[in-house]
Amino acid sequence: MILAALEQLYHRLAEADPDGTPRLGWNRRSVHFALVLNGDGSVARLADLRDRTGKKPFPKEMLVPDHGEVRTSAAKTQPYFLCDGTAFLLGANAKTGDKALEYMAHARVLHKRLLTGCDEPLATAILAHFTRWSPESAADLCAKHGLDWEKEVSGTNLVFGLEGTPDWAHQRPALVALWDAEFARRPAAAQGQCLVTGEQAPVARLHMGIKLPGTQGNGAPVISFNADAFTSYGHDQGQNAPVGEGAAFRYAAALNTLVKPGSRHRLNLGDTVLAFWAEKPQDDEEDVVAALLGLDDSDGGLDENLRDRVEKILTSIRRGVTPRDSLGNLPLESRYFVLGVAAPGGSRVSLRYWLQSNLGELVGRVAAHQSALHVEKRFPDKTLDSEPTFPGMRALLRAVAPLGKDENIPGPLPGTLARAVLTGTAYPRPLLSMALERMRSEHGPYDSVSYLRIALVKACLFRSDAWRPPVSLNTDETDTAYRLGRLFAALERAQQLALGTGLNATIKDRYFGAASASPGAVFPNLIRLAQHHLSKADAGWLDKMIGDIADALPITLPAMLTLEEQGRFAIGYYHQRNDLWRSKKTPDQPTNPEQ
Repeated sequence: MILAALEQLYHRLAEADPDGTPRLGWNRRSVHFALVLNGDGSVARLADLRDRTGKKPFPKEMLVPDHGEVRTSAAKTQPYFLCDGTAFLLGANAKTGDKALEYMAHARVLHKRLLTGCDEPLATAILAHFTRWSPESAADLCAKHGLDWEKEVSGTNLVFGLEGTPDWAHQRPALVALWDAEFARRPAAAQGQCLVTGEQAPVARLHMGIKLPGTQGNGAPVISFNADAFTSYGHDQGQNAPVGEGAAFRYAAALNTLVKPGSRHRLNLGDTVLAFWAEKPQDDEEDVVAALLGLDDSDGGLDENLRDRVEKILTSIRRGVTPRDSLGNLPLESRYFVLGVAAPGGSRVSLRYWLQSNLGELVGRVAAHQSALHVEKRFPDKTLDSEPTFPGMRALLRAVAPLGKDENIPGPLPGTLARAVLTGTAYPRPLLSMALERMRSEHGPYDSVSYLRIALVKACLFRSDAWRPPVSLNTDETDTAYRLGRLFAALERAQQLALGTGLNATIKDRYFGAASASPGAVFPNLIRLAQHHLSKADAGWLDKMIGDIADALPITLPAMLTLEEQGRFAIGYYHQRNDLWRSKKTPDQPTNPEQ
């Protein structure tokens, strides 16, 4: 089902952009530089093809000849036609040393076999280049153009060009025809019934790699059998899951198009890439879905106008407007696919999530997810508010990852979060425990009990707990854990009023984890300590508030709180602390937030 949907997507992409979509025998590769040759084969210049607009230069993606199989350690001397690394086209590489001369000799043989007799001027120049080029000149060539040989050029991919002409060797019609004829002469693969199309076709022995975070070179395959233990009935490699060569190429080419950097069809979630596409998109619906799933993603090319439009859609749904009315003319029945992929080991692709839905269901479930997250902001003043009203999945995962780094997000978590968001099921339990753990363990200049973490805790409880967490402070809520959280916030405020806000560590820094897990052992000492703080602070209104909160608590406080009860504690603390820090209507009474 997944491969069939990707294979169908390839046909749509090829129809929309025939020149930019790979075809059999051709594939995208990252190219850094071009060897621009004179007619006699001498190097006229080294053209830098990288995009240098950002902080780090990025290579250019080009459609170049594809040899079908990944260059492995067993076949590392295999040369590629018209596009290859410096070891093969310059005979020099800072890491391989003298072995690069052997690699260049193999490249010379390949190009001589294919280009001899071709009357294309660039073909003549390439053959002359392999004859007259001196590998010792590589560093001097780079220095001439202000490039560092070892740090910038060595090991990168190069293509050929001819001085005075605009296109590259792999774009010349005569050389394109040469490669197509060469690729067609490959040994015929064994025939079999393709699992994707159902037709009899040559079965792909090896499948094209998918370029994901953590993979190297040509990427990692979705289907591979690299040990006898994975095979059956004596079948070799791809024969164990027969997919025709054409279908194998098309599904991999489509998936690589979806997950390539800068694609509007991808969202990075830790080591997982969430790819999404419509079966038959209309108008700008795919842009809307991209913004819907990646509200805080800066890599997908989302502009502010589109993000604002999606936020208005979610706001209207939150207020009771149906998805059909909020989406305007967008087709609610349009079929959508969402695929989560990762390469945790770098050698094989893991399919972590798969969903077939339609636009209406997709929008409705994302809106329901945002409603589950809905909790009051910490800052009523919009000039101080830097937190997203509708946080995306990436922001939520970063909120529970140590140091907020993508590489610290546990591998399976993005897929399970996406499943909860897009199917409306319960959120993964580790998400709740990780959010609480971050609140307990982090200390520093910023507040660990943050809006995003509380939103996650509220969402987890909303779908898995019988207790319904409020959006903002509810003084009538009698739940013991919620009231204990409110009490802890009031005790913390008493300490701050007595000793000032410049403390190195408040009771929150010292006791939040213990108070939320074992309140019976911690709160008696905190309440005794608060009596000294209240007498010094002379805050009668706060003393009365503490008494009102404590009156609804049981005489004997619980010895332990469950994970869900710890979540209620955190929400109560967050709500009460927000209320205490808002500006007062009168000197004696804190403001209640709007419900």
